[in-house]
Parts: sequence; C-alpha cells; structure tokens
Amino acid sequence: MKIRSKFSLLGIILVILPLVTVTYFQHSSMTKFGTSTAEHTSKMLLRKERALLNKIVQDYSAILQRDKMTHERALRLQKREVERLLSSEPPESPKIHFPQSFRKGATPLPGLSLDYKHMRQMRRMDRSPIWVNYSHQVLYLPPGTEREEAARDLARLSRLSGNYRFIYRLNPEHILWQHTVLESGIQSTYPGHARFPSDYDPRNQPWYKKVKQDRSMVRVVSKEPATGAVNQVVAMPVYHPEGSFAGATAICVPYERAFRDLRFTTMWGGDVIAMLVLYQQDGVSRDRLKVLAHESPPKSAMMDKEALSKRSPLADLDLEAMPRVRQSIASGDSGVHKIRYRGKEILLAHGGHKQGEPFPLILLPYEKIVAKALTEKQTIQQETRKWVLLSGFILLGAIGLSVILALGSARSITRPVLHLANAARRLAQGDFQTKIELDSGDELQELGEIFNDIGPKLEEHKRMSQALEIARKAQYYLLPYQAPKMQDFDICGTSIYSDETGGDYYDFIEMESPEKKKLAIAVGDVSGHGLGAAFLMASARGVIRSHALQYRGNLQDLLRILNSHLVHDSRDDQFLTLFYAVLDPETHSLNWISAGHEPALCYRATTGGVEEVQSSGMPLGITNQAVHEKQRTLVMEAGDILLIGTDGIREARNNSREMFGNERLQKILTENANQTTEEICRRIVDSLRAFCGGAAQEDDITLVAIKYQPRLKEQGDRT
Repeated sequence: MKIRSKFSLLGIILVILPLVTVTYFQHSSMTKFGTSTAEHTSKMLLRKERALLNKIVQDYSAILQRDKMTHERALRLQKREVERLLSSEPPESPKIHFPQSFRKGATPLPGLSLDYKHMRQMRRMDRSPIWVNYSHQVLYLPPGTEREEAARDLARLSRLSGNYRFIYRLNPEHILWQHTVLESGIQSTYPGHARFPSDYDPRNQPWYKKVKQDRSMVRVVSKEPATGAVNQVVAMPVYHPEGSFAGATAICVPYERAFRDLRFTTMWGGDVIAMLVLYQQDGVSRDRLKVLAHESPPKSAMMDKEALSKRSPLADLDLEAMPRVRQSIASGDSGVHKIRYRGKEILLAHGGHKQGEPFPLILLPYEKIVAKALTEKQTIQQETRKWVLLSGFILLGAIGLSVILALGSARSITRPVLHLANAARRLAQGDFQTKIELDSGDELQELGEIFNDIGPKLEEHKRMSQALEIARKAQYYLLPYQAPKMQDFDICGTSIYSDETGGDYYDFIEMESPEKKKLAIAVGDVSGHGLGAAFLMASARGVIRSHALQYRGNLQDLLRILNSHLVHDSRDDQFLTLFYAVLDPETHSLNWISAGHEPALCYRATTGGVEEVQSSGMPLGITNQAVHEKQRTLVMEAGDILLIGTDGIREARNNSREMFGNERLQKILTENANQTTEEICRRIVDSLRAFCGGAAQEDDITLVAIKYQPRLKEQGDRT
C-alpha cells in the first residue's frame, strides 16, 4: 500500500473517531435535554393541577359564604315583616288557608301545581314532585290547638303571603321554604302545601328549639316534614312589641343548589365526585363527614350512579386512619391530599369552613392528572427523538464529507459541532440565555447564530402563549353564554374576534324589580383590538353590570359614570363607542342611548323598509367634559327587527379593498326578515365571509338582533 493511501486511511480514521464521539455526546445531550424537560413539565403540571383544585374549593367556599350573607339578609327582612304584623291589629275579614285547601282534589286554590323544585323522598332514592301553591301561604294548627284561641294570631299572619312572595322573588335560587312558627303552635309556610304529618308539631322542630334556646340566628341541618329531604334551615327569633319571645321565622335553603356553581369539575374528563359535607365531632365516637349533597358523572371510574344510590360516597373514607386529612379538615382550612380510595389513588380537595358549616369536598382520580402529565412528557420525548434522528443524519453526512475531505476538513467540522453540543447541553438544563461563539465563516457559524436565537425565542414564545391563552379564556367567559328568553321577543348575539382577543363587546343583563322584568342590551366597540382593547372592554363590562340595575331609568347618568371610569383607565389613544338600551317587554319598546356608536338598523314590518337609528353622542373615555345626549325611545311593532352591530361589519374589505357597506347589510336584513334572529345573524356572517373571500379579517365583528313577534298574544286574539 502506498504511503499516500496509508496517510489518507489514517486521516480518515482520525476524522471519523472524533465525529463519532461528537455524535454520541450530542445525541446523549439532546436525549437528556428532552428527558429533563419532560420531567420538569410533568412536575409543573402536577403542581398546577393541585393548585387549581385547591383554588376551586377555596372559591366555592367563598361562594358558600356569599350565599350565607344572602340568606341572612333575606331572613332579617322576613323577621322585620313578621314582627310588624304581630304588632298590628288583625284584619276583620282575614283570608286564611289551611292545608286542606292545597290538596289536589275538591275545590283547590288557583295556582296549585306540581313543583319539581320541591321533591318528596321516595324508596330507593327516587323522588317525586309535590303539589304547592306560590300564590298563597298555608297556616297550620298542631293537634290540640283550637282555632278560636289562635284566631287573632291567625288573622295577623294571614297577611304574610305578599311579604313571603316579595322576599322569595328577590332570592328564588336561595329559598326552598319560608316558615314562621309562634309559641301557640301556629305555623305559616310559603309556598302553600298540604303535606303535614298527622302528629306534626312545629315547636318540636330542631331549628325552632335551638332558636328558642339561643335567642339568636341559627343554622341547622334539618329534615323537612313535607318532603323528607335534608336541607339547611336558617332561623331567627321574633318578638312581641313588649319584647317577649313570640316564636321564630326561618328560611329553608336547598342543598341541591350547591352544585350549580361547581359545574367546572368536568374539566378533568367528568370522572369527579363533588360533595357538600358537614364535619361532625361529638367527643365520644370517631369524627366523621356527613354527606349533605353530592354529584358525580353518569359513568365514574370510582363509583357509578347506581352504586352512589345505595352507598355513601364517603363510606370508605376513614378519617382516623388519615390523621393529616383529619387535622386539615378539623382546622377549617382548605387543602389537597393524596389518599387511597376504593383501591385507587385519588386527590381529595376540601374547602375552608367554620365550625358547624358545610363545605365542598372533591374526589379526583390521581391517574387523570398523571395521564395529562405523561402525555406532555411523551410529546416532548417524541419531538426530542425527531431532533436526535435529524441531527444523526446531519452528522452522518458530515462523516461522509470527512471521508472526502480527510484530515484537513475534520478539524474545521468537529470543533464547531462540539461547541454546539455543549451549548445544547446547557439549553437542555434550562439556560435559555445560552450563547455560542463561532467564527468558522461557513454554515456552522450560521447554525450557531440560529442556535443563539432559539433560547430567547423559546422563552418568549412560552410566556406569550401562556398569556394569550389565559386572556382568550378570560374574555370568552365575559361574553353571554346564550341569549335570554323573553316572551314575545327573539334575541340573538354573536361576536367574532380578528385576534386571540378583541375589543368588541355585547351583553344581556336581565333586570327584575317588584314591578316588572326588563332586559338591558349593550353593544360596544373599543378602538383597536388585541389585549389592550380586551382589558378596556372588560373594565367597561364590569362598570355597566355593577350600575345597570341602579340606572335602568336614567341611561344618561349611566354613560356619565362609565365615561368617568374609562377616562381614568384608558390610554389617550383609546376610546369606547357604545349602544345601550333597556327593553321593556310589556310596552315592546326600548329606551336607548348611544355614545358615538355605529347607527343601528330597524326593519319595519308594516312598510318593509329599514330605518337607521342615528346618534350624535360622543365616544366614551376621551374626556370628562363629554356631554351625552338624552335617552330616546324606540317602539317596536309585530315583526319589527332591531339590528345593532359594530363597524367591523360595514367596514369589512375584500381583496380589492372594497367595503361591505350599509346597503348590503340592509338588503340581507330585508330579505331575511321572516327568519329567526339566529338565522339572520348567521346569514350576515356568511355573507361577510363570502364577500371578503380570502382577505384577512381586519376588525372584530359583533352582532345583536332583537325581533318582536307577539305569538301568544296573536293566538289569544284569534281565539
């Protein structure tokens, strides 16, 4: 063999060995980077899920405290009205209704109906609705009490029906029954019903005894005699004018309501058991948790519905065997614990509570959280393997090239690769600021420059992705879940953002008063779009919702207050246009006001034409000296349609920069006037997309449509 060949062979060997070594370390480094990143992500997800679960029970405990204050306010109002009636002269001809008046059968009182809110407990956990009457209370006399002896108190309490109804309508979700019991044994209950046991004496009820003993507001878990269901009773003493104890008045709170604010537990795939429990300590037997109400998915890996109907979901929880859980619950603080439950590892989360008060408890399979973390880990490892494979091909090509270039090329290739491997190792350890300095003057130097940009971009991309996702979800929950249902009106709303977040806004605010029910409708457009516009929109929404009921009759003052807030919160280049109206279904009219918003369109069914609802008001958030025009009234007739939108509709452009315009919008409204508002909105959006073609959406699009169609009234007239 010639010396040249030997030298070449030696050169090739000397080049291949370093490259193979570099390949090994590079692959090892990238694999470790993928594994360490995946493990870090898994731990981060586990911490996040535990924190989220803890926040859920803490927030729900706060909801229970809020509901508690609502119950107490309603009860104090009820106590005041009972004491006022007890101090007044009884009416000469009182209207007194006893239980027999509420039985289904001979001559029942008007308004008697089966109520699925009041369910009687049956065998095998089945429940059946009972007959109740929301128009009248029932007055009950226990055995042994003569009607003549109690005539004056019966007459006084006969006027409680209206007071009960007023308090109930203020808090319909928080009230199941309203009771007033006097020392004579008379019981007043709303709504009226006939389900009283034959030997029933209200003075033997646990809540009445405790009120009589403590002479203060009490909360008692009690079994309802009418339905057999266990609920919470909030009660207070009532007194005669001279200060003597007269009896007690109470409100019964349904525990089923507890889960209306806890629907988001299904975010873990529906395999969750949520409960409302009471911690009981008697100092003799072992501490235990009493289930007041529970909810679980139709198919649960821990316990299905049939099993729950036969067995308590806490049957296998032994607090004595879990001292840390027992101590955490006994302290009244919230907490999250990993325990064994029916052969599975689960996370048990409980809310904070005061002694004797119920609190939420959630059981979540640990495998649900681990599965999510493992999925993330596998995804990262798969991506890492792809890059390892790709880098392997690159290095194999480098080895083939080194065979051709031999010893002279080997040194210029292996050194930069080693630098890249070391930098990749540091990047794998989480150092996103890793930099590499190469001056080879070739592609490897360019690769090093690209590598230097990867770390900061990865870090920035991670932060931005998290921030945008949080903002998108937050703004999504600010928009109405669905349009309200109002008699004689068909209402629809929709909003399509041009970015992840936007500045358009619409809202429906149902307002109830003792006189009538009304609906506030708001459509707004913040200048620009993106995060800044979304934050200003959220601020405006909060101000409107907090003042809507107070200023339902004075829209000009509402705009003045909103303008003051926005001037303080917004930048100099930001402002809000707003169309705001209050719909009165009885007069089928809207009191409206506009602050520089796009003209609304009103289709008149009698003429088939479209009117523009113009406004000269000044946008909000520019200056505190802004003067807003007075509110106006728009009366709608049968078939009329009011369309409120933002400028993203009329100013939408196609690839030729032609605007969609007002005429096209009016034409769509006229041609589809006989359709539902949902269909009208859908056709407008479809027409916009067809008009714009492939052009990017430049602005947010928001639509609210209101159609007056008095179907029920028209049917009654024909009859």
